[in-house]
Amino acid sequence: RRHQGKSYPADQLLALLGHRLLASPETTEAMKMIRGQKRFHLPVATILEKHNDPLLHLLLDPIQGEKSSLGEELLDRIEGLLHFFIEQIPATTETEIEGEQEQALSSPSKTSEDKTESSPLSSFDIEFIHHYLRLVTRLRGLITSYQKGAELSSIVHLLDGLVSTVTIPFEGDPLEGLQVLGLLETRSLHFDTMIYLSAQEGSLPSTRFTDSLIPFTLRRAFGLPIDGEDDLGADYTFFQSIAQARQLVFIVAPASEASALGEESRYISLLEYIYHRPITRRTLRLSSDLVEAPPRIIAKEGEAWETFVKRSMTDPTLPEGGGKSISPSALAKFVQCPLRFYYDVVCRLKEEEEPSILLASNELGTIVHAVLESLYKQELKATSIDLRSGTIITEERLTALLKDKRRITNSVEKAYREEMLLGSAPLSNLARIYCRTIEQYVRAVLEADLRYTPFEYIAGEESLSLPFQLSDGRRIYIGGIIDRIDKKEGIYRIVDYKTGQAALKASTWDKLLDPQYKAILQTLIYCEIYQRDKLDQVSYAYQLHPAIYRFNNSGGLLQQKENYDPILHLPTADDLEQVGRGGSKPRSYQEVEAPFTELLTTQILDRLFDAEEPFVQTDNPDNCSYCPFALSCGR
Repeated sequence: RRHQGKSYPADQLLALLGHRLLASPETTEAMKMIRGQKRFHLPVATILEKHNDPLLHLLLDPIQGEKSSLGEELLDRIEGLLHFFIEQIPATTETEIEGEQEQALSSPSKTSEDKTESSPLSSFDIEFIHHYLRLVTRLRGLITSYQKGAELSSIVHLLDGLVSTVTIPFEGDPLEGLQVLGLLETRSLHFDTMIYLSAQEGSLPSTRFTDSLIPFTLRRAFGLPIDGEDDLGADYTFFQSIAQARQLVFIVAPASEASALGEESRYISLLEYIYHRPITRRTLRLSSDLVEAPPRIIAKEGEAWETFVKRSMTDPTLPEGGGKSISPSALAKFVQCPLRFYYDVVCRLKEEEEPSILLASNELGTIVHAVLESLYKQELKATSIDLRSGTIITEERLTALLKDKRRITNSVEKAYREEMLLGSAPLSNLARIYCRTIEQYVRAVLEADLRYTPFEYIAGEESLSLPFQLSDGRRIYIGGIIDRIDKKEGIYRIVDYKTGQAALKASTWDKLLDPQYKAILQTLIYCEIYQRDKLDQVSYAYQLHPAIYRFNNSGGLLQQKENYDPILHLPTADDLEQVGRGGSKPRSYQEVEAPFTELLTTQILDRLFDAEEPFVQTDNPDNCSYCPFALSCGR
């Protein structure tokens, strides 16, 4: 294609590089890079700098030069691409094309199995490539003979017209299989049974209109071919083909939106009304009754499951140990749907990321996290040297930061560029709108923190991992990244930022087994990890409070502002009979540790690692609405 700027649409790049004829390690890596950048338009130079492959240069190098020479350059590029394909054909494959064509027509499945793995091209592909190359050579000769140069649009139009008129002959064994022939090929052949496909008027016989600048009257006067004369030859060919047939089958496709053809061929009426041949008509209907998919059940066995168990029971801090902690978000997926956990965590299947011009919710959250961490760690010089000494965040410092609008704006735009643009590219108008939204979120957090001052900023984006013991004595590792930890007057807060939906109250502990309360479940797991890793060894009195900064929804930080309370409302073991009468209230983690750890161990971890309990689908179809594996399990 002609280069019309500095970038190409990412969806078109993926469609081009994903073609089976272009399959190679280089194109696969290029597609991974395009998906990873998640940009709607991608500079072609970015791909070619990282993947200097001849095939990618043939495909992606811009067509440039004088206007009259662009057509020639396009033909050169197509010719080079076709020669590249031909060079990939093994010599043995080229010499066996004819034999493979015959075998393919008589036994396609066998040919597919016997095709060598060294070449992704089948005999059909090779035949198409050679014919297309001859077509390009012919067009180049015509242009050279009659014209010095041609514009790009003219070359595209001529090439498209030539391709539409080309038919590629293939050979087959006439003694094997079902013979598929055209009407002209049956003139000297006779069969007992003839099946005519597309036997509707306009296809049998075909309706052709000759494009000509010569008027109809002149064509008729000088004996030139005119419309209607071909019908006589078609009639003769048809009746010759049925001369010795014992049974005729006509398949008439119904009319559709894409085609107005739907009327029976005139030959059917001739046989019925002129020659009085008995005709039986049958209407085939395809039913589309919804069949309920059987429940999907996967036993906890096999290589994938054993690898997951070994990975979860190995200390992730050991060098080259191969261990990986189970994250709180992964446990929330298990609560939502065990089968989704199996696909996502056990098998490590990931949803294909498609470039989108819109900012995804997870990307929005990532940028908000990055900006807040930057403001507290770099702008405010906050450190986490040890547990009891963090930078004191005072009212004066936050007030000065909130007044310095340029500082916050620069931090937001810098984080957006690093996350979405991977460099210093200028922001589009849509990107600036997103940055203003992110800035509102950041300011809402800073204003809430201003009302909480003074406090110590202990850590941000803190990565922790700890072993947890199952009821049977086995030990697995759970870990993740805590968004923020702060401290005020002996009260530690585990703060989780949520840009999406998140519940802040749970009336009973069973609620934590509902996906709507997954944010509470994750935050409490972080509290358990942090308390055991950092606070169990301290000698002074303290409290640990789980907190969620929720931005959206009614009652979120953006709406409530000074009335927003981030501390989670939780029940205790003594509140079971008070359900519905205000049993839940703001709690410290110490108050709820016992019932929560019991639920975490018995209702989640023990069930997850119980080999006798298979992975099953969720009973709630609403959980499947946005699941990337819904098609895999029939939902």
